[in-house]
Amino acid sequence: MNVFRTLIAAVALFAAGWVHADALTDLAARISPSLRDRVQFTVDESADGITVAPASGNRIQIIAPDKRLAAAGLGCYLRDVAQAHWSWCGNRLNVPMPQPRKTHHYTPAFTRTVAYNYCTLSYTMAFWGKPEWREEIDRLALYGFEMPLVQAGLPKVWQLTLRELGYPEERIAAFIPDEAAAAWWNMGNLEGLGGPLSQERIDADAELGRYIVAEAKALGMKPILQGFVGLLPHDLPQYLSKTEYADAKFVNQGRWVDGFVRPTLLLPNSETYAKIAAIWYKNLLKVYGVERADAFAGDLFHEGGSTAGVDVTACARAVQAAQQLASPGAIWVIQAWHGNPRAELLAGLNPRYALIEALVKDQVNGQRYNRSFQGVPWVWCELLNFGGNHGLYGGVEMLMKLGELTRQSGASTMVGYGLLSEGLETNPLFYELFTERFFMPREKVMSTQDYDAWLKAYARRRYGTVTPRILQALKLLTKSVYKPLRDQEGCTESIFCAKPSWTARKASSWASGEMYYSAKDTLRAALQLANAAKENPELLQQETFRYDLIDATRQALSDLARPLLAQGQDAAASAYFLEAIRETDALLACEPRWTLEWREEIARRTGGEAAAKAIRRMYTTWSGRGGSLNDYAHRQLAGLMRDYYLKRWQLFFDAEAEKRNPGPALDALNTRFLNRGVLSPNRKKKLMSRVSEALSLAVQVHKQWPEAFSSAAGVPWSLNGVRGKTSLDFSVSEYITRAGVYEVAIRWTSGQHALQIHSVELFEGAKKVAEDVHEGYTGMRTTNNVYRLRVNQLRAGLEDYVLRIHCSGHNGGNSSGIFTVKFKSAN
Repeated sequence: MNVFRTLIAAVALFAAGWVHADALTDLAARISPSLRDRVQFTVDESADGITVAPASGNRIQIIAPDKRLAAAGLGCYLRDVAQAHWSWCGNRLNVPMPQPRKTHHYTPAFTRTVAYNYCTLSYTMAFWGKPEWREEIDRLALYGFEMPLVQAGLPKVWQLTLRELGYPEERIAAFIPDEAAAAWWNMGNLEGLGGPLSQERIDADAELGRYIVAEAKALGMKPILQGFVGLLPHDLPQYLSKTEYADAKFVNQGRWVDGFVRPTLLLPNSETYAKIAAIWYKNLLKVYGVERADAFAGDLFHEGGSTAGVDVTACARAVQAAQQLASPGAIWVIQAWHGNPRAELLAGLNPRYALIEALVKDQVNGQRYNRSFQGVPWVWCELLNFGGNHGLYGGVEMLMKLGELTRQSGASTMVGYGLLSEGLETNPLFYELFTERFFMPREKVMSTQDYDAWLKAYARRRYGTVTPRILQALKLLTKSVYKPLRDQEGCTESIFCAKPSWTARKASSWASGEMYYSAKDTLRAALQLANAAKENPELLQQETFRYDLIDATRQALSDLARPLLAQGQDAAASAYFLEAIRETDALLACEPRWTLEWREEIARRTGGEAAAKAIRRMYTTWSGRGGSLNDYAHRQLAGLMRDYYLKRWQLFFDAEAEKRNPGPALDALNTRFLNRGVLSPNRKKKLMSRVSEALSLAVQVHKQWPEAFSSAAGVPWSLNGVRGKTSLDFSVSEYITRAGVYEVAIRWTSGQHALQIHSVELFEGAKKVAEDVHEGYTGMRTTNNVYRLRVNQLRAGLEDYVLRIHCSGHNGGNSSGIFTVKFKSAN
């Protein structure tokens, strides 16, 4: 009888599609060798969601309707049964793998889960090889991602395609960039930055692309490959004049930020486009070793470009038609960013074969792109991180209330979630809560009690234990850095990483320099984690805890920068400022993943010293020549802090003390840093010694300048001793987010002299777009200190908004204060 029942069960499993599948079994074995023969995967197309249940012989049964969800079922088992943890910031997988005590059932919230925008692949994954991608594909599988974007392999596709078009070899080489710049090449923003690449490197990159696609597909994913939207090298038209494509029609796309020449646009609604698109897709499928693609990416007019004379609706139809010819049923995946996709483009789409990625940077409400997209299906995509910057940040309350989206206008065509942060190796708490929503009821709004329970479970999984100090630390972070007050572009940046200036308040052009939280809370959180480690030394055996202890301590040190710089030319404050950078570097050196050396070594394995130089270029000047993108991708890493940011600020303080221009010395430092060889490693101490020294410094600074940590919110300004009429310039792009009327309120807070204000101007790049001229005064008394600026149209590209205050000190230059910029009305 028992044999008969076993036979019946085996037949039923076979009929349902039981998979002792190599890919799924190998995934389980990579997580824990003990799972290889214990997890029984069953793929049953009729299954309603995922089931994780006990099976005979101490086995674990996972039933799901497809391989992707079966892999996600393994992730659910690891999280909810084994209490394990995986992330981009350390794993805790070496744990017992027990049999489930009961049956667990999971229903996906939506049908779609997409991974990465182009920037992710350069800011996070530039120069990754197979080992890094093996771990990443497994990570995606455990979370349940369906559609990852792939750009490895595209240099080979372009090389083959342009050769067929008769484009010269030297021009092909000049067109293809390195991996650190590939994202913006693939979005049509620039050409050739960091190139040329050797043929060996192009071929190796193609092999890596094939590997990523094959391994992702083996686990049930549907990789998104690059579509052809008509973008070609800007000078290609002159080489086509004597070919069969001589009648091709092009529209010059002008320049992107900092003067980068964009690829030109071949009008898709033309016969020539269809011919070249066929060549592109032939080579694309050949390079990736597939017969068809499930999805294609590609954006028209990304962050600018020209639509002059372009029938955008007809172009959309033509692009989609070429995709369907190459791979019937494929989906065109389009980013919603900076006004794209335009209404005219949406009008040309067949919604059945399109998907919009609504990139949402708003960590307060999360609903900026909650619109219908004219009936085209769309996915809500978090955009927490920009440039890979390090900084504790994220909208926990926003994620708790994400279910409210299902009751908003346009929700009927919302079909999923997307992970589109530019840098993923930060803020594991945020990403864990976000990815858990993949299997929560889509309309669920978490209560405070729900979150408290989740936080306790998260701590147990990530650290292996929960203590009152750990919970207190996480709660302090939840109410501070994880509770932003307004929409901003990424974390509040560390001015340790900013270009030196007495008025520095952020590192990059479009980010936020406003502290919306109390530095006292981040210091208290770091102290709680440090004390937890002293009381429970075994915590330091977990890489996850070490990562978070370093991260919280780093944040506490970073939060000293603004108050110290606000002391002006106070020698003691400047000395503490530099010491805080030194302490940060020494702290970060305690863990490999917090070092520049670790990232450079990964790059060297892919592209030698040129690739390591490209990493340094990305993190510092971005392009190698400065401009608006300077410091956009800044990081807080050992080696980078010591050999770049520390030296930069030291040069500045020295030059200011000697009344000379620091510019030439800073330019020379940039050149030396980009071209230097292998790092000399920092002398390492034990982690807890470094943590104690760092937190002692932070406590000392808080005690010495207590008033600096409780100042009113706003942008600080200072005359820095300048007498007579002067002008003060500030980047305010984070505040100018829509057309309308803004009020600038300027207020004196300290100093012997009041401030006389003569006028306030707003510039969009080099163009003045608004001005208010009247005399104002702020000091012990304040009159007429509010200036109104009307922005008639929001920028189309990435120009920086700069506020210029024309002013003078009243009888002297010892005057400082703050100003605020607030949106008042759309009129």
